[in-house]
Amino acid sequence: MWTDLVQAYESKLGVLEEARAAYGNAVAEVIGHAGPALEAAVHEGLGDAATLYRVEATIAESGGNATFAKAPWSCVTIADDSAGTEFRIGAWIASSWGGPEGVLRVALSLEQVHSGLDRKEWIARCSDIIGDTAPGEPFDPLDWRKFADTSPDWLTIRIASVDLVNRDFRAAAQEAHDVARSLTEAVAPLLESIRDAGLALTLAESALLRYRPTLEARAEHADQRVSPAKALGGPWQGGKYLQVGSFWLATNPAANELLAAANKEDWEIIANLGEQLGRPTDRRGGCLAVVLLDEQHLRDPGCDIEAAIAGAFDVWFDSKAQGLSALDEGEPS
Repeated sequence: MWTDLVQAYESKLGVLEEARAAYGNAVAEVIGHAGPALEAAVHEGLGDAATLYRVEATIAESGGNATFAKAPWSCVTIADDSAGTEFRIGAWIASSWGGPEGVLRVALSLEQVHSGLDRKEWIARCSDIIGDTAPGEPFDPLDWRKFADTSPDWLTIRIASVDLVNRDFRAAAQEAHDVARSLTEAVAPLLESIRDAGLALTLAESALLRYRPTLEARAEHADQRVSPAKALGGPWQGGKYLQVGSFWLATNPAANELLAAANKEDWEIIANLGEQLGRPTDRRGGCLAVVLLDEQHLRDPGCDIEAAIAGAFDVWFDSKAQGLSALDEGEPS
């Protein structure tokens, strides 16, 4: 219908379209200046440690929830790939997403941690550690409407606001740079803390992956199937696992340890392995499990994790071989 609202827009069509084009150009120019400024700030904030991490900068197209159709935004990812950690520093024009007018947001978020760690828990912990030393305000997902240009499922840590009204865009970009550098300086020790928290699990998973080709070769020779189909699957009770037959090794994030576990048909193997290790077995659902390596052993530089993994699977293969041998000896001649 040709409503009053449509007629009002129609009457000022030329002016409104010109203003819309000017706004779009201004948004693009601000973000165009802010993007390189953020990337430079991240490298400066990390200092010599920058070589330890992957730093990626991009200017992205607007998301589906943007109020303004063409609303580019900038983000810089700081990733510790070996530990599965990713922080992000992003910048966007608040009004493009329904926020206040004349404001450039600069925000820090924790996008990813090791699969064995709880991201929400670490977001809260990072926020507490950073405290008021970093610029901006802490983000409370329970009070997310305070920042109307965000959403409750975006679990960010801090949000800073840079004024744009009657300012040169280069000056605004410089302020965004300074904010981003301070946020990066706060992130640097957090990267180390998260890496350390997930270290035991990372080492165990890496050793399982290295052993996988050997297990696949042994399993094929024994006409057995290896699970999961590729890499390391999961989760099994929150961890990653590598399985042959009804026997598997899995990380246990709750205690930063590596377990050996089996279904009922192979409980005897777990019991035998427990006796060899001098450790008790315990029921976990319908499975029986024993700790193969605890956190202390996994963190010990002198511990050969892969050898321990191979030894555990040796117990399973040897048991199956003995079982087949016993069956052959029982056959009539």
